[in-house]
Amino acid sequence: MKLIELGCDQRSFHSISFNSEGLTLIVGDGASEKKKEGSSNGVGKTLALGLVHHCLGANSDPLLKQAVPDWMFRLTFSSHQKEHTIERSGDGKRIYLDGKSVSHKGLRSWLDKAGAFRLEPTIPATTFRALVKRFGRYLREDCIDPLRMAREPDFDARLRSLYLLGLDCSLVLSKKLHKVELDSVKQTLRTWQHDNILQNLFRAGAQPKVR
Repeated sequence: MKLIELGCDQRSFHSISFNSEGLTLIVGDGASEKKKEGSSNGVGKTLALGLVHHCLGANSDPLLKQAVPDWMFRLTFSSHQKEHTIERSGDGKRIYLDGKSVSHKGLRSWLDKAGAFRLEPTIPATTFRALVKRFGRYLREDCIDPLRMAREPDFDARLRSLYLLGLDCSLVLSKKLHKVELDSVKQTLRTWQHDNILQNLFRAGAQPKVR
């Protein structure tokens, strides 16, 4: 997948054209004088990344929904030498894929099948949304750990990282399966220890019958 342009139906929005080769950098100047404090905040780096995620099927952003619910944002990109356009309103309710209306669920399903990632049905927790977030870390918390995203379970983090590296995921899946089975046994044991009715039924059934 290669990004081509991020735009909007509002003239006040400055479209971003991504370089066809190499990197596209969004930078800002700090304070003009070295002695003065300043930063490049407000240039639009975070907003641009958030809008890319917005068009690529992320959950609706409450701030974007409140500020510009009717604005239509547009992301043009290419996948397997074919160009596509996704348009989505600020409130996230109206979505168009190549000019045709589509639901949020339908867009995500299409992205899973579009070929940006070679998804394997046998490997759980690997979807387009789950994987693409690792390449565009929008939240500050996403940048703390190189393997784990914000609020991401450890198992999912390891599995997705191994998958993207092209490594064997079978051991991780096997470990997860054994962990589920062990938790089930532990839960059964806890239930038995605290359920007097089950204990009494077992004891009654275990007593020898007198003839």
